[in-house]
Parts: sequence; C-alpha cells; structure tokens
Amino acid sequence: MKKQIVSSVLSLAAFLIASSAWAGGNSAPPLSLVGTYDSGSGNGCEIISVQTSTRRAAVINTTEKAVDILDLSSPASPSRKARHALGLKAGEEVTSIAFHPSDDYYLVTVRAAGPKDAGRVEIRGGGDGNLLKTLETGVDPDAVAIDPTGKFAAVANEAEEFWFNKETREFESADGTLTLIRLASGAQGAEAVQIQFDQQTGEKGWTTVDHGRYFERDVDVNGNGKIDENVDLDGNGQIDEGKVVVGTLFYIPVKASEAKGEKKMMLPISNNLPAFLEPENVAFSTDGSRLYVSFQENNGIAVIDTAEAKPVKYFGLGLSAHSADTADDGKAEFSKKLNALREPDGIAVVDTPNGPVLITADEGDTEPGIPELKGTDVAGGSRTVGLFDARSGKIVGDTKGQIDQQVSEAGFYPDERSVKKGSEPEGIVAFNDGGLYAVVTLERANGIALVSFKEPENPTVVATAAIDKSAKPGAIAPEGIAYWKDAATGNQYVATANEKSGTVSVFQVNP
Repeated sequence: MKKQIVSSVLSLAAFLIASSAWAGGNSAPPLSLVGTYDSGSGNGCEIISVQTSTRRAAVINTTEKAVDILDLSSPASPSRKARHALGLKAGEEVTSIAFHPSDDYYLVTVRAAGPKDAGRVEIRGGGDGNLLKTLETGVDPDAVAIDPTGKFAAVANEAEEFWFNKETREFESADGTLTLIRLASGAQGAEAVQIQFDQQTGEKGWTTVDHGRYFERDVDVNGNGKIDENVDLDGNGQIDEGKVVVGTLFYIPVKASEAKGEKKMMLPISNNLPAFLEPENVAFSTDGSRLYVSFQENNGIAVIDTAEAKPVKYFGLGLSAHSADTADDGKAEFSKKLNALREPDGIAVVDTPNGPVLITADEGDTEPGIPELKGTDVAGGSRTVGLFDARSGKIVGDTKGQIDQQVSEAGFYPDERSVKKGSEPEGIVAFNDGGLYAVVTLERANGIALVSFKEPENPTVVATAAIDKSAKPGAIAPEGIAYWKDAATGNQYVATANEKSGTVSVFQVNP
C-alpha cells in the first residue's frame, strides 16, 4: 500500500510538471485589478459565485439580508442587475451562495437564530429572485457549492455555536453535518439528504488535545439572550479577579475572566467527536462523483461518495514547518520557526488524468496566538497553500512562508497579525492554463496571491496583488472568490467578495 501511495504521488508530480508551461514572456502582469463593484452597504459582501455562460455573479449581502446579481459582461465595470430581498426573520443570517452552472437559479443558505436550530437552503430564480424551493439543512449552514455537472449541491453545516447547560454546568454544541442535495430533476424536484460524520478522535494528522488548541466563541452563559461583560460566571455572587472555572467541556474545565465575561471564551478542543467536528467548506470533483469537505478547526478532510451519499474516506492534514514572521514589532522578519496545524478554510479540487488534486487555503481558526503557546503546543494556521493527492491524502507540497514574504515585499503585509495567522489565506479557486494554478484570497492582507504548481513538491507564489495597500489589516477582508474565463476574449478573471468593505473586486489573471 505504501508503494502505491508513493507511486501515485510521483505520477501526479510527473503529470503536473509535464503539463506546466510557464508563460514567462507574457508582458501583462500576472494579477491586475481591473474593476470594482460597491454594494453601498458598507460591509457584508462575503461570498460570490459566477455563472460563466451568462456572465452573471450572485453575491450575498449580509447587511441588506439580500442577494445582489451582478453583470460581469464588462469586467472593468461590474454593475448590479438586481437585488433580491430574502425576507429573513430576526436573528437569521444569509451565509453562502452558489449559482447553478447552466440553469437560471441559485442556492442560498440561511442560518437560523438559535444555536440548536436547523438552517435552510433556498433555491431562487437567478433573474427574479423568486423562491422556487426550500430545503432543511443541519445547524449553522456555512458554505454551499454545486458540482460542475449541475446534478449535486452540498452544504457544510458547521454547528460552531456553543450553549451552556446551567443544570449540568457543561458546554454543549450540535453535531457538524453535511447536507447533500440532488438537483438532477431541477430546482422543483430537488431533494436533500442529511449526512453524519464519523468521529476522528486520535486519527493521524487531525487536531488532538495535545496540540493545546481552543475554539474562541461567544457563549450566553447566563441565558439572558445576549453576550455580556462583567458576568458572575461561576455563580458565587461576585465578579472575581483573574480566571474562574465556569464549567466543563467533555470533562475538561473551562476557565474564563469574569471581567471579560461571555465574550470570546476559550473552549478546549479535546477530541473529534461529531459535536466537535465543524465542516467549513465543500468542493466537488469535476465529474461530481466525489465531494471534499474541510474541517478547519479539526485540521482534516472528509471525502463523500455522492451517489451513495456517505463518507468513504477521512484524512488529517498534519503540520507545516517553515520560517515565518511571528512578532508584531513592525520588522516583518521571516526568520522564526513556525510549526503549525494547517487548519484549511477554502478548498479546491481539480481532476487530472492521474486523479483528483486537492488544494487547500490554510488560514487557521484556533487559539491561542503564538505569544501564549506553551510547551509542546503548536500554532494554528500554517499560512500556506497546500497540494494533496486527493485519493491518498498524501501531501505533495506547500508554499511554506512564501505568501507572507511576498506580500511583505509588495508592501501590504499586516505585521500586527504576525502573532495570529499572518495574511490569512481563506478562499481559493484552481484552474489549468498550460499548468495548474490557484488564486487565494488573503483576508488580513486585503489582497490575493497567485500560486503555480509547475513544481508540485515546491509550489511557487508567482504574484500577489493588493485591493488597497493603504487599508488597515482586514478592513477590506476579501473572503469568497470565483473564477471564470471569458469565452469571447479568452481572458481569465477572478472576483473577490470583500466582507468588510461591501465591495467586489475583479482581477484579470495572466499566469
């Protein structure tokens, strides 16, 4: 079996090397910002999906609780064709969107108000926004994708919220799940299947209690329906100095500052039971037969057989060790050793003659930060883009410290985030253009990076581009990203949905 895995990785590497052709003579810059759409909402444009055939994009607008439909026929001047109000109830939130590749509808996910309540996915007309069908999901639907054939969709139900049981004094959370949607019979005939994940406690490459990682969450401990500071968390009738024991989470004591109260409580990650598994993102193989699910805080991947609607494989992503800037001292010196769990957010899948390639944007989402690490603790978030053989889960290569270094050289590195997760690679798309490439959004650096896999074992960051170099770290916050190739011109583009500025940025890509 080991020989087969090695052979698989080598054949994959040979294929990628043979199929790559670096366009060094191309005079156009690899990445250039060509257009901007401003929603007028100030923030809330978080996820974007493009229907290439009609040159339209669908963007969620969390501020307006709506979906904006954009005209991309002129990439330099993206404009809004329509705004579809979703009519959400108090406490509900729109979280993600996916445009069908050929039919005139999109899927949009809605998170319920309560931490235990199931969410939903709405299927709506792309032109008029009319509601065509509603399907129930699991708790906290956070990402939706449609496979390239248009026959399947999937929703990652993150179930990231915790609540406090006053009687048992235990912190609890719903199970993270997956909703698989069959679309072969069209929007009206769509059917949903709820899929449970298997525990991955103790499995190689996944987050373990020995890694010393924590979820950072707001929790309504006193049950008054809001998040308070200066709270008597331990029930002794007074606000104590320092940290107190609030309760337990899977038998591990949870400590918190009563002055800080219910904000950003640190909940220890002790296992990978379903209640701790938090699916973050989903990506299909090009034929729709396989679905890949990322677990950011758990540092793993699940593989789903879409025909059977069940998990067929799991693999952990392990650690990345490389040089990084780990101090927010304004010097941006990439000389310190960073040993970190990858903790992938966005993922992309590209089928090749040798099988599917999985590409990850390794953002990180656990605490504590680097200054608070103790003993054998590892950092959260390797700040890399990783390449994996999707059949075996074997790592082929990653970008190591290149992203942050090149962003620093370009003059827009967020040094104050060095003790956390640096530039924070988040959303990702991948494509073939004389070779395999990926473009990743950098949430804290307010920009993007283009990665080449010409040498699969040593992926290269060939370009970075800022949306606005003068913006404060995370002030624009590009998160979602979509790729398309214009059939008329042959030009390639990516569009980023910028959560904190309420804008969409369009870049031309010339690898």
